[in-house]
Amino acid sequence: MIMCLIAQKAAELSKSVAVKFAGVHAKLQSDPESIEDVVEMEELVLEIPRQTADIQNDLNDMLAQFEVLDKFAYQLSDDESSDKWNAYGWPKKIEQTLSRITDAMLAKREGFQTDQQREQEDFMKSLDRMEMIITSFHTHDDVKNLEEIALQARQVSAKLSEYSTKAKQFNARELLYGQEQTDYDRLSRITKIFEPYAQLWIGVDDWRRWQVEWKTGDFAKLDPEQMDKDINDTWRNLFKASKALADHEGISNLALSVRAEIDEFKPLMPIITALRNPGLRERHWESLSADLGFEVAPGLTLNTLKDVVSMNLQSYEDKVVKSCEGAGKEYAIEAALDKMQHEWATVEFEIRAYRETGSFVLVP
Repeated sequence: MIMCLIAQKAAELSKSVAVKFAGVHAKLQSDPESIEDVVEMEELVLEIPRQTADIQNDLNDMLAQFEVLDKFAYQLSDDESSDKWNAYGWPKKIEQTLSRITDAMLAKREGFQTDQQREQEDFMKSLDRMEMIITSFHTHDDVKNLEEIALQARQVSAKLSEYSTKAKQFNARELLYGQEQTDYDRLSRITKIFEPYAQLWIGVDDWRRWQVEWKTGDFAKLDPEQMDKDINDTWRNLFKASKALADHEGISNLALSVRAEIDEFKPLMPIITALRNPGLRERHWESLSADLGFEVAPGLTLNTLKDVVSMNLQSYEDKVVKSCEGAGKEYAIEAALDKMQHEWATVEFEIRAYRETGSFVLVP
């Protein structure tokens, strides 16, 4: 009876040990696709002895139990014997796998390092080409080619961002290879040289496009908050560009003229913000129309930003803003009440007697 219990426990332990060793072994089967993966695998290889220490203790316990069974000539079943030797063989299997992986990681490391050196050579050639493009960008000065120039500016900006990420990756990997880091200050320099050109041409192109979208698009779809951010960011970028490119009179003047257009547009923003207040209801539009003495109604007299200008609503800014602010306050109250109603919709209350006072309390 005792031998059967020992055999049962030893058999369970042999299965457990095998499963745990198999789990460790499975972690060693991934095929690294980068130097980062190689380093991760190398760290895992160093960690395996610690990870398997407890499993080895379980294996030793298992072997001790089977040794007791052997002394008493206990006959193991075929499955028990198979599980025993399977568990017993795992440390050697792990050892062989670690040896194989160590050699494989060394080969992978050398291969990835060679690939990176080749990539870095190509990268330097790409930087040469990019520098030539950037140093000649001042020759673009014809606003008639705005879309084409802006497209190229966006492409160069995207490429420089990509190069920056790539350079950081190269440097990080050089540390993993134990190499001295390559100096990519040239990339930072040409990026800084190009920045005002990107600010200018992308800013002008955005402004021209927004002008069409905002003035002719559906007024009900205008987003004043985003518009205000875009306007301020673009004005600021054009200001920087005009200062940085002051020696290039043609394109510097372009930045100044577009800033002037933005300044001319800015006074419309309070009216746009007011009229796009989400709290405006039909009664508010009717009240506003009565105050102004002419009809202002979405879908009728107010369809685009051009309608705002044609009705000269900016001249009635105080009245419009005051009316719309009132609608906004009502909307905030409505939203708070709706939120409260939603939160309380599923709450059930119970009326309970309050001690022996003859009064009652409402308990959620």
